[in-house]
Amino acid sequence: MQKNILIIGGTGHIGSLVNRILKDRNPSLQLFIGSRNKECDKLPHHVYIDVTDISSLSNISAHSIDLVILSTIDTDNNVLQYCINKHIDYLDVTKPTPDIQNTLKSLKNKPINSRIVFASGWMGGIVSGLISALEPDFSNIEQVQIMIYYSLNDKAGKSAADFMAEDVCKTFSVYKDNLPLSVKHFENSEGYQFPFQLGRYKVYNFNIPDLLILNKTEKIPSVSAKITYNSKLVSFLLRTAQALNIFKLLSLESRKKLFQSSGSGDKTAFDVIITDKRQKKQTISILCTKGQAELTAFSIALHTEKLFTADNGIYFGHQIYKAGELYELLKENKDITIEKR
Repeated sequence: MQKNILIIGGTGHIGSLVNRILKDRNPSLQLFIGSRNKECDKLPHHVYIDVTDISSLSNISAHSIDLVILSTIDTDNNVLQYCINKHIDYLDVTKPTPDIQNTLKSLKNKPINSRIVFASGWMGGIVSGLISALEPDFSNIEQVQIMIYYSLNDKAGKSAADFMAEDVCKTFSVYKDNLPLSVKHFENSEGYQFPFQLGRYKVYNFNIPDLLILNKTEKIPSVSAKITYNSKLVSFLLRTAQALNIFKLLSLESRKKLFQSSGSGDKTAFDVIITDKRQKKQTISILCTKGQAELTAFSIALHTEKLFTADNGIYFGHQIYKAGELYELLKENKDITIEKR
């Protein structure tokens, strides 16, 4: 595969991992790192890009870029609009649920002459792709539950921490029989036994774009997601802070510091539980020993490789694969374990 690929935010945590994985898997790729840090100009293949400065985006065309991978926040969609206008492929890994909704509305009825892929769901948007390995026909699915195990020793990207800081005081929707139910993070606890000898934990409401994608796009009636931290004390304290409205008393900057992760990487896991219309349950479990950033970056690398085989149009990450294909590709990674049951 001989393509020129620009990773905007490529000096960040996720972007740098995507760069490494793509380089290892596809030596023929010409990879460019997009950043607004002018001190990086001395680095090979550095391209000055400031997503808030539209004039800087001309550097994308100047380097004959075939695909832009956006791993930094672009609130005004300047990069997306530039790519659409110039017929350049685009892969976004940063958008939270409200931004996805607004962006899709803005693109309605717009002519698209390139591939536009949104992979902002959990761990690079792989949940729906994993579901298809259990049930290829989503119309047969009645309910999806996503149970997430997160280690405090893991390392989350800045955008993830910033999103949590902004979102933790807001309500979001889970879905029950196609009715949106308004909830908050860290509410509605229940006990859950995680696989891979991780143990039993209380899990709490968690907002991920997959809730919207699975209900509104894939038409699955009931969808929810819950999370636990590997520290039961921390999970309890977050639940208590939400119950007592303590998050509202903290400044945004204080909340950002609260959700920043200073670990160097640790195992991450999640279960996807589907219930079909006959009330039969199936589960797919995934564990990455190197943590959520590594799993996300590997997923983005897979999307990049697959994207060029798709027709022009707008996609969520899982929609560029055949049913079960993403599951098989993830299994190839020695740091990832996947089980069906």
